[in-house]
Amino acid sequence: MLKVLSTIFEGCEVLVTDVEPLMDEQLFLRMLTTVSPERQKKARRYRFPKGKATSLGAALALDKLLQRRGLREFDQRYLTGKHGKPSFVDHPEIHFSISHTSHFVACAMADCEVGIDIQHLVKNNEALMRRVLSDGEMEMVMDRRGEERQQLFARLWALKEAYLKAVGTGITDDFPSFSLENDIPRLVNRQGFFLFHEFDFPEGKGALCVVD
Repeated sequence: MLKVLSTIFEGCEVLVTDVEPLMDEQLFLRMLTTVSPERQKKARRYRFPKGKATSLGAALALDKLLQRRGLREFDQRYLTGKHGKPSFVDHPEIHFSISHTSHFVACAMADCEVGIDIQHLVKNNEALMRRVLSDGEMEMVMDRRGEERQQLFARLWALKEAYLKAVGTGITDDFPSFSLENDIPRLVNRQGFFLFHEFDFPEGKGALCVVD
């Protein structure tokens, strides 16, 4: 566990982990004692093993990245922003972002605003696509077929959500209101200048957005 992907993009550390082992109740309970009381409470609130595993897995990923800075997740207190973006009360200089899909969790940590998102491949769902994509992106995706269409949709969705997390609005923003052109890694808009990095994980596409 915690060995799927660990790398650095533009000074931002990224860790992606398979949390399926944490669906075992005994392992879950054992590892739960290693994270902060706040994360313990959050993980326990989930009804089903998958939700418990992803919540705890996110805390463990944070802990692994914090250890590289000489800190531990167990000691952290959390603050939630207006749109749900979390931060550390005692270390506001450390920025982080968390995402999960299926049984994978991704965590990014940096000294600047950051957003990360991972999306597993889903079968064609036009209604879902229209909730995420702009008209131009929708046309681009619908021009593809089969898995190629799934790959492109997952890629665009991850890029857009990573961006919204970096600017702090999260999914409260209107996804179709802005567009990312294919293969352009930088976006300039009214809120600043951002760098995008993309990566694959075993079941889909991931994207990272950091303030340049």
